[in-house]
Amino acid sequence: MSSLNRNIYMPRAFAMLACCAMVLTISARAAEPAPTPAAKAEVMTDAEFLMKAAQIDMAEVQLGKLAHEKGGSADVKDFAKHMHADHEKNTAELHKLAGRMKVEMPKALDVKHQELFDKLQKLSGKAFDEEYIKAMVDGHKDAVNLFESSAKNAQNQDVRGFAANTLPKLQEHLRMAQNAQAKMASSDVKQSGASSTGTGSSSEPSGTK
Repeated sequence: MSSLNRNIYMPRAFAMLACCAMVLTISARAAEPAPTPAAKAEVMTDAEFLMKAAQIDMAEVQLGKLAHEKGGSADVKDFAKHMHADHEKNTAELHKLAGRMKVEMPKALDVKHQELFDKLQKLSGKAFDEEYIKAMVDGHKDAVNLFESSAKNAQNQDVRGFAANTLPKLQEHLRMAQNAQAKMASSDVKQSGASSTGTGSSSEPSGTK
């Protein structure tokens, strides 16, 4: 092959190789699955928040009454009395706000809280105390998260204010419930230790003459 032909052939060959590489790259990219769009975060409306808050207050009031009747310890009954009074007061404020915003409040417990009420209603004494306080810890953790979110993200200024003003009381309730739960656990450990000590002692065998 003459040098002239080589000079003409080589650039054409490189150009063809470059075109093939480009086609392969485009085809590979087309074959890749399209990225899945990120799921949009669920945004709670102010009305939904008010409905959830009303369910929490209603449940706390009814469970407080139940705990006063079926609780086994004075500490649990005092805690329940505190929950009943605070959430009954909060209910009045919530209903005023809901009235201004034309949001109808629930008349009965939702499924979640009704199931909890039915479960606790079958218990009494120590068994009731343990389940009730556990429910108070779990429930107030959820309530604190809910009110923290609405205090920042609610659309209406009055709703943000209500959530922010109620939040410290819910945080106090959570601490009280956690302290009650820890006290119960400590009492169980002490009773278990005392029982082990009492059963673990053995009398010395009498000596023979």
